[in-house]
This record gives sequence, structure tokens and C-alpha cells, in this order.
Amino acid sequence: MHDARRTAIHLIGGTEVCWLAAEPALNDMLADPITQLLMRRDGVQEAEIRRLAARLRLAEEGRRRHADNDAGEPVAR
Repeated sequence: MHDARRTAIHLIGGTEVCWLAAEPALNDMLADPITQLLMRRDGVQEAEIRRLAARLRLAEEGRRRHADNDAGEPVAR
């Protein structure tokens, strides 16, 4: 079994990047050569992933604002 606290080391753009018990940033994931190969194989474009991530961020922000509003807290405008 893998220890979740172990360090994952990847080479990204010729630079060694170390992730310790955390998810990599989207930019790091998209720069990973293996990710790029899989995306190319599957016909997925980086721009599609970035648009999806942006839509998900906006939806999460809206959900949080709605939850804050339901809790009686002021909504930032």
C-alpha cells in the first residue's frame, strides 16, 4: 500500500517537481509529458480542460455565495 505522505517526483519541462501529499496545480498537470500524451491519444485539447476548470470554479463560487446567502451572511457584489 502507498503512503499518501510520500513524495511524488515528476519531471516537468526538464525541471524536477516535487509534490508532497497535495494535488498538483492544473498548470503542472497539463505540462506533464504523460498527461500530454494521454490527451493527444484521447483527442483532448488543453483549452477544453482549462474552459472546464473555469466553469467548475465559477459554479463553486456561485454555490458558496448561495450557501452564504442562505446562512444570512451578506453577499459580496
